[in-house]
Amino acid sequence: MPRTDRNAADAFEIKEARLRSMARHATDIIVLLDESGGVLEACPRAASALGHDPADLVGHNLLGRVHPDDRQKFVAAISATAAGNQVDEMVAVRMKAADGGWHDLETSLTTLPDDPAAEGILVVARDITERKRDEDRVHVLEENHRHQALHDHLTGLPNRALFMDRVGQALARTLRHDPRPLVAVFLFELDQFKLVVDSFGHGIGDQLLVEAGRVLGRAVRPADTVARLSDDAFAVCCENLRDEGEVLATAARLADHLRERMVAHDHEFRVTASIGIALGRGETGVTPESLIRDADVAVSRAKERGGDRHEVFDETARLRALERLQLENGLRAALRHGDLRFYYQPTIRLDDGCVVGAEALVRWQHATRGLLMPGHFIPVAEDTGLVVPLGVAVIEDACRQVQAWRSTPGRRDWTVAVNVSGRQLSDGALLDVVQRALETWGVPPEALCLELTESALMADPDQAASTLWALHELGVKLAIDDFGTGYSSLTYLRRFPIDALKVDRSFVNGVSENIKDATIVAAVVALAHAFGIPAIAEGVETDAQAAQLTDMGCEFAQGYLWGKPLPAALFTVPD
Repeated sequence: MPRTDRNAADAFEIKEARLRSMARHATDIIVLLDESGGVLEACPRAASALGHDPADLVGHNLLGRVHPDDRQKFVAAISATAAGNQVDEMVAVRMKAADGGWHDLETSLTTLPDDPAAEGILVVARDITERKRDEDRVHVLEENHRHQALHDHLTGLPNRALFMDRVGQALARTLRHDPRPLVAVFLFELDQFKLVVDSFGHGIGDQLLVEAGRVLGRAVRPADTVARLSDDAFAVCCENLRDEGEVLATAARLADHLRERMVAHDHEFRVTASIGIALGRGETGVTPESLIRDADVAVSRAKERGGDRHEVFDETARLRALERLQLENGLRAALRHGDLRFYYQPTIRLDDGCVVGAEALVRWQHATRGLLMPGHFIPVAEDTGLVVPLGVAVIEDACRQVQAWRSTPGRRDWTVAVNVSGRQLSDGALLDVVQRALETWGVPPEALCLELTESALMADPDQAASTLWALHELGVKLAIDDFGTGYSSLTYLRRFPIDALKVDRSFVNGVSENIKDATIVAAVVALAHAFGIPAIAEGVETDAQAAQLTDMGCEFAQGYLWGKPLPAALFTVPD
């Protein structure tokens, strides 16, 4: 052979050896197929990736190893490539390995353009199985994150964000129908749920919430949405309702399901709810936000009327809500601008008729409505938390006034009583507020008596006990107001450091005429004495009532018989 031909042959062999070496060490899978999918050549990586010896692949049809769902598109890619059409996109296929598992491959197909005489289709594939697994894991994590972002962690129900979206979709669907069906939002607040938590603990409270969510979920139609919006508040969105009659029937049915027996950690409960209902048909101005807001107004009305009932939002409710908002804003301004007025009503020692102090009361000098009594604004203050700064103002003025009185001869032992709400008691700052007021005005602690209702004590018994014992150690007197009208539990008489019981005016009114009222008052007075503390009667208006209370051994009293509440400047000692 001539030298030039030998040199060319040697160069070709070197090039071929180099290419084979590259193929042997390539990390990609390289396979040469005929037009029917038969394997003509296979690199070692192809064999190792699929768990076969290279010799076992050659001569076998590769299509038999392709996943049935991917086979058609792979055959189409082979046919297109064989016909001279370039397949620009990577073709994703799943291929079966010797162990029976599936490998995810990204493949590119081409002819051998450098050797027109060569036959076959070159398939270069990359094994992306691990990458796909990682992507799937990331996808699952993302889905879990999205689910958590849109669902309540305790009950698994949709949360407020998802509920708002579902309500919006329901309102949009009403536009496609004629006549338009109703979309109803039902807002549920479980009655006395806080009492359950205070009595049995958060664990049982959480289980009860889970059970309530399950009950509502079973009671609705498949297309309806049940959500937990906050704490003990659940919401249901029902669409395609014909009229208000069907809405009310739905509310009654859901309430009945909630009343069914529920069990949480071996404790049996019968649950009732206050239900607020808002209706819409996708009209202009009706939004998910407006429906939930209106349902919230309606549920407040249901709670005001005693709970275990449903109320439908209407224009009257809207006006009430607007008035309430105006009252709240006005009260905030009154606190800033000093529009509160402090009144005092004398406390009398019954056996000799002497004044021993007074109870501090608050009024609001409204710019347009005149002097407002507590009943007009205290409920709003309680609901909004404004009762806390309001209480601070009353305590401050009471300490200032009692110090002025005690500096006058004949009044050196006077005390002043101040009503304290459950909000103030659970606020955590009450002790500091009292200490600061006593120090500011130089008042001895025993000159101040804080009066608390039974319901305020039971709202958070642990916090109440901690705060009351701290106040007791400070030297402040403590009394239970409106005794007998709240939870009527004797537990706190033993648990809390109580210095006096106040007999509610509803019993005192009939003490000289009604045997039942007289019996109740006598029992409260006797109970106070049994615990070694005095009784104070409220609302005394007649000499007969005062005489009857004195005979029963009641030590102190308040009422119009001795004087109405008055500003301190007009406060006079009765004869």
